[in-house]
Amino acid sequence: MGRSNNFIEEFSIAVYSGGKRSMRTWTPVIPKSILFVIAEMTENAENWNLELLLNPTDKVPLVLIADGVFLLALGLVIIVFHLYEKAEDD
Repeated sequence: MGRSNNFIEEFSIAVYSGGKRSMRTWTPVIPKSILFVIAEMTENAENWNLELLLNPTDKVPLVLIADGVFLLALGLVIIVFHLYEKAEDD
């Protein structure tokens, strides 16, 4: 068993309208995400949109703030223990 990719290599949607097939393919797609295909019932499939409900870039500021608060709290704990130990040594 070799390495497996953590994404879907090709995602295709096809619709028959008026006896003709319209097809659009997107690559790559994040697995375990919810996708909404907004397809206009026209022959031009290039106008279709793929909406990804899970957008990791929306969460970046929240993750940075949470990491900053955690590091600040950890730093304060380290400083308090350092000062406590220093006071005991004197």
